[in-house]
Amino acid sequence: MNFYLKTLVVAALVLGNAAAQDDLIHSDVPLFAYDAENAWPRHFSDETSFGCAHNVKLGDWEYVEEDEIASWYRLQNYGVMHCFLIVGEAYDEHELAEVGGEPSLLIGIGEAGAGSSKTRLWALQIGGRPGSDYLLLSSEVSEQPILSFAVLERDCPQENVRMGPDLDILNTRYCAINSQQDLLALTKAMAKRPPLGTLRFFKEVE
Repeated sequence: MNFYLKTLVVAALVLGNAAAQDDLIHSDVPLFAYDAENAWPRHFSDETSFGCAHNVKLGDWEYVEEDEIASWYRLQNYGVMHCFLIVGEAYDEHELAEVGGEPSLLIGIGEAGAGSSKTRLWALQIGGRPGSDYLLLSSEVSEQPILSFAVLERDCPQENVRMGPDLDILNTRYCAINSQQDLLALTKAMAKRPPLGTLRFFKEVE
């Protein structure tokens, strides 16, 4: 094997391992219902008003890896009768207005650590058909609106990996997680590792 071929093999192994840390997590059908415990946003009503209560700041969020902005997310309110987040993603902030978004729910699925190092674990359930995608997140324990999340690794257990045929440069690999228990187990395992990056609030959007 000449040096050029060796270089290609090493590069492929490195890229393959990096991809494994950042698998797309997908369920055949959504794992959490609209009225699930610890699901946000939540409907509220009183004698003078009604609407949707959120535990995150709505607007544009930047996703940062290794001190570089990797992509942007826009979190918006769906409406006042049906409470969802609308989540859109783009590589540049100015593109967020054009990408639309998917109805989503932020689900509190547990805690990790203890004492001052305790964190809350979250799954952002994005879309509903066909199935949902998931971002695994953690945040500080606080009753204030969340302004920053740690974005956890998504290193799929081998038995959950799904991969299609060779489509040249197109990636067909994803992580099939089809129960709340499996999602919670994966999230707790990933919370023990250094995070992939940080998702942090940037600005409100009119």
